[in-house]
Amino acid sequence: APELTAIVGLAGSICGLFSVRCSKAIGRNLAEKMLGMAGSDEEVLDALGEICNMLAGSFKSRIPGIADTCMLSVPTTICGADYHVRALRGGQRFELQMECDGNLIQVILHLNQ
Repeated sequence: APELTAIVGLAGSICGLFSVRCSKAIGRNLAEKMLGMAGSDEEVLDALGEICNMLAGSFKSRIPGIADTCMLSVPTTICGADYHVRALRGGQRFELQMECDGNLIQVILHLNQ
């Protein structure tokens, strides 16, 4: 199960949540690649939040007409193994799963109607 989650909210012409979930090992690996050196636990969470923010920003910039009418929240990060992320009902969920060094990375978009 993923131990780290970063979430960025979408509000405006599109409403929802964009999240990235991964293991602590993958989070450390991603942070190290971003920082050029090993980082503290706090820096790992900050790096994952920034990755989520970049992916959400890239997503919104690729849809014509919403770049100026959709805002992103500040990233929120969660660390732990016993939690569930639940978006509002009635929306759509899109999920991309990738494997890195034998560990799963999930990129999830919840869009609310």
